[in-house]
Amino acid sequence: MSISVMALSTKYTSLRGFSLIEAAIVLGVVGLVIGGIWIAAETVMTRVKTSQYLSHAGAAARKAISAMQDNSAGHYTVGDFRDLRNMGIYDSSWTPAAGDTYITDPYLGFNHYGYLYRPPNGQNEFNIEFYGNNWNDLPRQACIDAVKMYWDLGNSVQWARVRVMIGGYQSIRTAGSGTLDLDALASACATPYAYIDATYRDY
Repeated sequence: MSISVMALSTKYTSLRGFSLIEAAIVLGVVGLVIGGIWIAAETVMTRVKTSQYLSHAGAAARKAISAMQDNSAGHYTVGDFRDLRNMGIYDSSWTPAAGDTYITDPYLGFNHYGYLYRPPNGQNEFNIEFYGNNWNDLPRQACIDAVKMYWDLGNSVQWARVRVMIGGYQSIRTAGSGTLDLDALASACATPYAYIDATYRDY
């Protein structure tokens, strides 16, 4: 029984595997899909961490403002955020710095400085400043959301100022009045090495 050369050629052609170019295309598509999934998952995780940060940092700032306004508490000065942690204003999950006066939140890794004053003259004041993880940039959306949160806290005091420093954002809010310029805020939060500074006064 004889087999023609054409039949053998057809048989082996139908069994041909992927070429190197085809395999590279398939791998490239798979890589793009995995990369897209990774970026999407990272974005969702950042949003979750930002939400957790805003919830806990907002609660702590409200406690600090309440402490500032508590006239039954007497006079004191706290210039070390580690002491605010020890007072229970910031919970124990916020990491105190060794040999420095800041604490770091467990969600986005922001480093927080500031003070809480209750002097005898009644000019009570609370200040908070924070920077990005390891002194790097603040994530843009987290920066925007944090400023909005600290801005809204200004309704509970007589005077408040929330700024994005270095980025040039210098909006001032006094006695719960004023309008937050969202375009200027977005631009400032996109500036390298920006940091947030919020001050609240009960006078």
